[in-house]
Amino acid sequence: SALTQLRKDHPEWCLGPDQVPEQRGMGSWNFAIPEVREHRLQHITEACRLADWDGGELDWQSHAFHLPENEGYRLRYALTDLQRAVRRMTEEIAQERGRPFYVAVRVATTLEACRRIGYDVETWVKEELCDIVIPAGNSGTDPGVEVEKFKDLTKGTEAKVYGGLDSLGRQSARRLGPQKAWNDAWVCATANGYWARGADGMYIF
Repeated sequence: SALTQLRKDHPEWCLGPDQVPEQRGMGSWNFAIPEVREHRLQHITEACRLADWDGGELDWQSHAFHLPENEGYRLRYALTDLQRAVRRMTEEIAQERGRPFYVAVRVATTLEACRRIGYDVETWVKEELCDIVIPAGNSGTDPGVEVEKFKDLTKGTEAKVYGGLDSLGRQSARRLGPQKAWNDAWVCATANGYWARGADGMYIF
């Protein structure tokens, strides 16, 4: 594919084995490289203009390897740079069609984790770079989402906070009751916890 070829042509644009905490992060784009941000912006722009979408989601969290390990906070400006560029682009679309183009961001479940990875959610909310913030697990639901802290962060803004419901990852576990009944109850309890702590909505991955 074109992306595979680009990685081969520019291996220096990717995170190496000494820059990621685990092997599956190797080969991920290093967003500290300006050319990487420009390339991804072109990709996002193309996707946003494919149809008359209501909005789009930047799923930062599915594969949360964007910057060299332990340098996320120092280099957080890089992801914010792309976030600003995406917002400018979506505002152009909104202006052209006469209605909003909403931007959602899927980030880590705690503000501290966000800072460590490089998600400057405080700035994204303050500068109105996103409309929906989705604190979520990587590929598994984390009921420990800091709903209250994210709600405090968005207080007085138009941004909404949606609690993330991701895959359970517990399909093979042995329970006292039937697996489906346990799964259903666990999801309901997690969602009720989000609502009780003030979430504006739910996000299902």
